[in-house]
Amino acid sequence: MSFEALVGNITISPSPKTRAGEVYKNVSFDFWQVGDVPFDAVV
Repeated sequence: MSFEALVGNITISPSPKTRAGEVYKNVSFDFWQVGDVPFDAVV
C-alpha cells in the first residue's frame, strides 16, 4: 500500500554501529499525509 506524503525534519547522523568496512547512519524524519488514503487502514 502507498499514499502521498510530505516529508520534512530529516536528520541523518553517524551511528555507533559503524564498523570497519561498513557504514551505518541513524535517520529520522516526520511525514504528513497529503490528500485521502486510497485504502482502509487497520490499526
